[in-house]
Amino acid sequence: ANPPVSDVTTPDGRHIRVQVSVTTNGGRLVTYCNITDLIRNAELLEKFATVDSMTGLYNRRHFLVLAEAEWSRFQRYQRPLSMLMFDIDHFKSVNDRYGHAVGDEAITSVANACLRGKRNSDIAGRLGGEEFALLLPETDAEQALVVAERIRESIAAQFLSVHKVRFNVTISVGVASASVSMSGID
Repeated sequence: ANPPVSDVTTPDGRHIRVQVSVTTNGGRLVTYCNITDLIRNAELLEKFATVDSMTGLYNRRHFLVLAEAEWSRFQRYQRPLSMLMFDIDHFKSVNDRYGHAVGDEAITSVANACLRGKRNSDIAGRLGGEEFALLLPETDAEQALVVAERIRESIAAQFLSVHKVRFNVTISVGVASASVSMSGID
């Protein structure tokens, strides 16, 4: 039989694994092992596998996994579900005119506006390049349009500064709401 193992988190945040074994003479041997680094590394690996490092939004793969789960919930309970998909208008010209570092700033500012404009239950993802999606559980088409417009206005009102030149970016947004006739999240 395997000896009992327990993982304990100490008040100061360390993670300790405790294992109790029975010795041949019937005694008990208690072994303690600090697994704090192991836990931290596992958390970091999970973050790297699910979160876009530039924006802090979910990456495409993880966003789609979460979207499929929401789709399953929609199919079962028939509750409203909407999605916004948006990208930065004329993004190539931002990169060409100001450079890729500024393009990255534009992407980050759009992602931040998306994070500010979403509820805790909403799921935000960077699908690639300058393309983003926001999944809105419990949100019908009319409510989704309100969210889309709020985020669009917020982004248009932001200004980026490069070499004393201020400019803003805009986005184009598509809104879709789930219906029972649809075959899937796609």
